[in-house]
Amino acid sequence: MSTQYIEIQRFYAKLEQMLRQEVKDCFPYDWHEDYITRRIMSEYRKKFKTIQMLDAFSTSLKIESSSYKLTGKNENKFGDIAFIVRIQYPDKYLEGVAFLEAKKIHQVEYSFDAIRDEQLKRIASNAPHSSLLMYDHRPIHQYFPFLTESIFSLLEQYTHTAVIPINLVNSINEKNEKLYRFSLPFSYQIIFRYLRGLDLEFSPEALKIAKGYNRQLGTPQYVVVISVAYGEVNNPDFQEVNNNIFISIDSIDSIEF
Repeated sequence: MSTQYIEIQRFYAKLEQMLRQEVKDCFPYDWHEDYITRRIMSEYRKKFKTIQMLDAFSTSLKIESSSYKLTGKNENKFGDIAFIVRIQYPDKYLEGVAFLEAKKIHQVEYSFDAIRDEQLKRIASNAPHSSLLMYDHRPIHQYFPFLTESIFSLLEQYTHTAVIPINLVNSINEKNEKLYRFSLPFSYQIIFRYLRGLDLEFSPEALKIAKGYNRQLGTPQYVVVISVAYGEVNNPDFQEVNNNIFISIDSIDSIEF
């Protein structure tokens, strides 16, 4: 039986639709960053655990994902989410991590009032490619324009989840909707940036933080591990996250919701 591949445009559409729905479902009664993030992490694991995809150049990709949540109280949080991305090319292997700090927009003042400058500076000093992940229950239309519209032909062009580099947030000193003009949809960031090895940290120290093996600098609340194999190669083997402090989201649905 031949392998059934999903085209990259359709993968983007499915991921974006999932993100939109999860954010909208949380408003107004469950409008809290951790709850929104937990919903997204759980749904991502359910819908995108294994994907066979064709990119824009008809190259086949096999994508395997798993999601984890930190157990116990996090006294020294290093971002809300870490995306550990392992990429196997026929001639090269890469492993990097992207850190994201999630913030919801205030439902009355329409500002990101929970942004703390010192927190963002601490994250950026150890992970200069880290991003702020913004949740908005209203459609976001102002994000940075794309080079091509063909990728988004299956969807109306708006989002409810947008990302912006933390270093840029620190520089422009805004905590409101003006941040959107510098942002990209979270779905675009995952598919077209992270899965290509872009905007990741590659230092051993950053990977130790993400996997829970250096808690002095902090620990992310959630970890998504994505293994990407380009072409006819196998998905790479890797060092697992620290299972003494992280639990698979497969195991927590019944007690978390």
